[in-house]
Amino acid sequence: MSRENLELVVASWPREVDVVALLADGRPLIESFAALSRDVDVQFVANAPGVPDARYRGAQGLSDGWRDWLEPYASYRLAAEEFIDAGQNVLILARVRARTHRDGVLVEHAPAAICTVRDGKIVRARFFLDRDQALEAVGLRR
Repeated sequence: MSRENLELVVASWPREVDVVALLADGRPLIESFAALSRDVDVQFVANAPGVPDARYRGAQGLSDGWRDWLEPYASYRLAAEEFIDAGQNVLILARVRARTHRDGVLVEHAPAAICTVRDGKIVRARFFLDRDQALEAVGLRR
């Protein structure tokens, strides 16, 4: 089943997208990611002590979560680099090149996401700023 999960996520995840532009048209993100469950559990994993993870639910929650995260950015170009089969989960290693609204500061980093697949749908999406934290979450290390 894990091979099918990997293929499902690879087929539905954009290779490169400016998430700010994608959200600008007001459509829920679920329309851009066809394999997402309408009741998807979304988590933005905090990478700072004492800062709670941001949690959202459903298609609107996914869009709201990204809007909250992207508030300081004029652009946020997200490029998928690698998809890794992790059983029920698929780990996505990505690169981000973003620019802030206020001062036009260029921000580059290498985040990751974990998609949990059940019954042919992505039922959970976790977004990590720290790749090592994501690798550990699926039982892998580099």
